[in-house]
Amino acid sequence: NEKVEAKEEEKVEVKENEKVEAKEEEKVEVKENEKVEAEEEKKVEVKENEKVEAEEEKKVEVKENEKVEAKEEEKVEVKENEKVEAKEEEKVEVKEKEKKAKKIDFNENDKENSNSINQKDSVAEGLDKKIIKTKSTKITQETIELTDPKAVAEALGLNKKKQEEDAPKEIEEEIDIEAIETGRKK
Repeated sequence: NEKVEAKEEEKVEVKENEKVEAKEEEKVEVKENEKVEAEEEKKVEVKENEKVEAEEEKKVEVKENEKVEAKEEEKVEVKENEKVEAKEEEKVEVKEKEKKAKKIDFNENDKENSNSINQKDSVAEGLDKKIIKTKSTKITQETIELTDPKAVAEALGLNKKKQEEDAPKEIEEEIDIEAIETGRKK
């Protein structure tokens, strides 16, 4: 009996040992599985991080390219604006030069007119002291450009000419009343 009991106890101990070993193996396997899963998760996270970083780099590159393009467009616009401004300045300068030249001509004409007026005045003063000054009513091309076009046209009589051209013209013609009444033609 003791042998049987000893064998049974050995069997129980063996079974318990096997159970303990099985549990330990399961624990080891679980730990190894957890380690593998943790490594895989790390790898996945690393890949995701790399993807995110790559996308961010692309975004940064795109932004930089857009900035460069915007700067280039601004430079082109600035150059075009500068060209336009330069042309406008040249036009203004040319106009100013023309105005100065016309003023010089106008001033020379005025000097000549005033000299002749002064001469006339000095002669007139000797003859008749009632005449103080005579004015020139000469309208020149310069004064036309410097005043209202309608007023200048009226002063020069251009409106009258235009009205005369637009007015119906009278035509003198001999009409043979007898021929009209009889229906004959000449």
